[in-house]
Amino acid sequence: MEKIVIAIGGNAIEEVSALYKVCAQIALLHERGFKLVLTHGNGPQIGELLLMHEAVKNKESLDTLVAMTQAQIGYKIQQALQYYLKSNDKIYVIITRVLVDRKDEAFLNPTKPIGPLYDEEEALKLINQGYTLKKVTMGDKIGYRRVVPSPRPISILEINAIKKLSEEGIVISCGGGGIPVVINEKGYIEGIEAVIDKDLTSSLLASELKYDKLLIATNIEKVKLNFMKENEKSIDEMSLEEAKKYLDEGHFLEGSMKPKIIACIKFLENGGKQAIITSTDKILEAIYGNAGTKITK
Repeated sequence: MEKIVIAIGGNAIEEVSALYKVCAQIALLHERGFKLVLTHGNGPQIGELLLMHEAVKNKESLDTLVAMTQAQIGYKIQQALQYYLKSNDKIYVIITRVLVDRKDEAFLNPTKPIGPLYDEEEALKLINQGYTLKKVTMGDKIGYRRVVPSPRPISILEINAIKKLSEEGIVISCGGGGIPVVINEKGYIEGIEAVIDKDLTSSLLASELKYDKLLIATNIEKVKLNFMKENEKSIDEMSLEEAKKYLDEGHFLEGSMKPKIIACIKFLENGGKQAIITSTDKILEAIYGNAGTKITK
């Protein structure tokens, strides 16, 4: 029985129709005997939620907003999966906390994109209001998105619950990269203002579960070299060493493909067998080797 962590991009499932297309493929994999643990992004959702709270002058911490989107998106995935599966198939949503280091350098250099894509004029207005924005790619579009601190995930606090429930059915956990928490001076767990990259957390999750594969589903089918340039090239397969080489050469942009490649590298270095990056509509094909970019040792 093959065991796979599937990380679903928040942008890729923002539309209901896209969500159901993803879940139809996952349901089929489940019926064929694959053991699946799902994670998901929350970039657009948490950005919208943050804007809503600011509009009514309700200051809510980022860790709480991550928890809210975990429940919201997890429920939607659960319902979509249940539509395709038998009523007695078990699907669990676990509100998941992930430990980070409060001294992580990410708190000094925000890089995690959240919210919608803005043009240059809209971005300048937000920068003048005190927000931090950076130029990013979203699918085949280039623009500006608000960025927040994205510290490295250290450990998943609910890992034992995930392990136990994954033996019984499909588990949806670590949504939005997990709720960022730290250990305070008194030794207690407390939330912190950040959004953890979901791909890095997914890599950590797959490693802690000792699963065979990590699949990252996003907006494009294959990883590309020289992205959006005249000499752009899609990659079908690459080795771990090639992935590191391309990363060092600067082929992958911050806030888009770069964290996905880093997540795949870490997974393979920690004992994983294969990492796959593909589009949300090619998940099933990619698992069977007929789509996406495959990365192996």
